[in-house]
Amino acid sequence: MSHWLSIWAQSHTDIAFTPPDPCDRTLRFWIAAVIGGERIRITFENKVATKGFAIGEAALIVGSRSYPITFGGRASVELPLAADRSCDEIPVDIQAGKLLEIRVFFPKGQRPVSGNSMRERVELSTKGNHVTSREFPTKNRLFQERLLSGLLMMNSAIPAVSTIEISTQDTTSAVVVFGDSIAQQCHWTKPLEQRLVREFEGKVTLVNKSIGGNRLLHDATSIPSCGEAGIKRFRHDVVSVQGIKTVIFALGTNDIGQPGVQQKTPVSQLPRVEEFSSAVGQLVKETHEAGLRFVATTIAPRAIQKGFLAFSQERELLRNEINAWFRSAGIFDALWDFDRILQSPYGPGLRPDFDSGDGVHPNENGGIILANSIDLGTVIG
Repeated sequence: MSHWLSIWAQSHTDIAFTPPDPCDRTLRFWIAAVIGGERIRITFENKVATKGFAIGEAALIVGSRSYPITFGGRASVELPLAADRSCDEIPVDIQAGKLLEIRVFFPKGQRPVSGNSMRERVELSTKGNHVTSREFPTKNRLFQERLLSGLLMMNSAIPAVSTIEISTQDTTSAVVVFGDSIAQQCHWTKPLEQRLVREFEGKVTLVNKSIGGNRLLHDATSIPSCGEAGIKRFRHDVVSVQGIKTVIFALGTNDIGQPGVQQKTPVSQLPRVEEFSSAVGQLVKETHEAGLRFVATTIAPRAIQKGFLAFSQERELLRNEINAWFRSAGIFDALWDFDRILQSPYGPGLRPDFDSGDGVHPNENGGIILANSIDLGTVIG
């Protein structure tokens, strides 16, 4: 027996101001298939744009062989607003660990702004359709995009693609991370995925459905890329994932940090503990009704500071109150206390050796510590 299983996915948000711009160019990115299978299908989505766009041509490359990605037998497809399109099934024998390359050409005037910026290797060609080209001309664009991404502290955007699924044995399952930028940056999710692959080879995948700046209770206001409220996007982005078994909930820091700080985000949106806990409880109920596991994480420490990432003593108190609720709620299948692992011994905030430098996001070292602290038995049950 076999079933469809997500081996890679991303939640779509507004990437209009996230590099690179793939219009009239070919974009390619790579993922490693952690599960083997005999068929692949890829879904493309246009969730947040104000108008439709087209995919001119696309291909999946495995080893030295290129497989055309088609839609009802056709090489191109239109994606109207709020639409998604799954490609025709691609018969290809995939072994676990095999590198998959996806190429997509976006015609002139067809810029997609629906996607996300995930931690994958992404390259953009010079102008033109290079989906089937033997060489992939980039000139200096790769360096330019990586430099810009570094300066903006963001990963390169992957437009249009939402899910990559493989037909595989029905003993396999997916773990879905549902979080904000702390998870989106992949500093702890990638090491966790590597541990899962080593310990449960061929049995489990991890897909990251996190959005930078995302909040549980409210939609984005000043920054469109922060996306739709978690309470709204949960069913579409998480419960619908093929082969899902476990949800890892990692939202909350932006619900506390954004109101009254970011432009057009009113302070009235600062949550009460009861309001936040009720929303989390609603997601737990929905998850359990679907026969899935729900793992929660406490909200990571933040530095007391002013400016764009301002955080006050009063908000620190609220964070501690919500974390106290997480610890006492008793409604989760497991709880990972990221707060206690990352907390500085010198006062509120991240441990200095775990801080990326902005007082909010853990660095790679902190991410590895988090991933290694997790009892893998709580992930898969």
